[in-house]
Amino acid sequence: MVLSVQKNYRPVTYHNWRHAFSVTQSMFAMIETDVVKRNLSKLQKFSLLVACLSHDLDHRGTNNSFQKNTNHALSQLYSTSTMEHHHLDQCLMILNTDGSNIASNLSLNQYERFVQYLETHILATDLALYLKKRNDFFELVKSGEFDWKNNSHLKLLLNMLMTAADISAITRHWELQHRVAEIVYAEFYEQGDKEREIGVEPVPLLDRTKVTDLPQLQLGFIDFICKPVYENLAIQLPHLKPLLDQVMANRSKWEALKGKYNGFCSTATSVVSIVEKHHGTFALEAKDEDIERTVDELVSNDDRFVSNIILDNQKMAEKNRGGKEEMGSQQEAQPMTIKETKEESTKVVKSSMCLLM
Repeated sequence: MVLSVQKNYRPVTYHNWRHAFSVTQSMFAMIETDVVKRNLSKLQKFSLLVACLSHDLDHRGTNNSFQKNTNHALSQLYSTSTMEHHHLDQCLMILNTDGSNIASNLSLNQYERFVQYLETHILATDLALYLKKRNDFFELVKSGEFDWKNNSHLKLLLNMLMTAADISAITRHWELQHRVAEIVYAEFYEQGDKEREIGVEPVPLLDRTKVTDLPQLQLGFIDFICKPVYENLAIQLPHLKPLLDQVMANRSKWEALKGKYNGFCSTATSVVSIVEKHHGTFALEAKDEDIERTVDELVSNDDRFVSNIILDNQKMAEKNRGGKEEMGSQQEAQPMTIKETKEESTKVVKSSMCLLM
């Protein structure tokens, strides 16, 4: 499934496979903390990781408002959380593809709950839903009434963890945070350009002529979106406090740039490879044993699911070379051993992990 998911991310500037992998790594770090690890079932943790990998599948680099304003077919299919519903459908389509159903060994009851979890988690990445629900969670935290055994309380917490993972670029060390922010805005400006083409004046967030306002916009994003969720998570889950600390450290840096920012300081394109050394930020190191353990967990349910995808990729590569070599059917091809599929998956994970090292 990992390779199939990667293949179904478009090469847009920000909401691409690298973003999905970064979000998944952040979630993995959070659910490996002691309190969360003890209170979530394996199925819940599994669904969180799959949801994070899949949460922006087939993203087009434009937001829900753009789909609505352009009367896109997706907005006619889904009246609310348009892109999030599309990402969910893409995820379920991959899961229903031969060789990609990573949950095939679950019982019927487990599978139904798994799909319900995926729906809740992926839709939770819509910031509009986050804004509607966050006060319920904040009140539970501040009153001290949060109960791990209460399903509605737990659902709220998992929604907040999805938001925290999705916006976790704000928790990276400053050099990385600064650069990723510019990549985010590069994608925003591309949408703004498209809006101008159809006669719509973009909001300041999407207007490249207002690039010098980026620090002020980041301060607003931190104060209104980021700080509240990390603040309350740190109260409920003290092990996550380093996330809040780094957010506030980055806020100070953006504050210092107000009135002094003259434009992008880095090349913000879809092919930027972020390889700065990771220092002092809450994250798991990309050790080989961690990567191999992650791959083991992902393929443990179905030894052949990665093998089938790799065979598909090999066939596609042959076709792209002009069909000089005729490929046999998948049944005729020699399937990879599970060892080989794990090695191939590990390569994909390692190549993506360069974002976080």
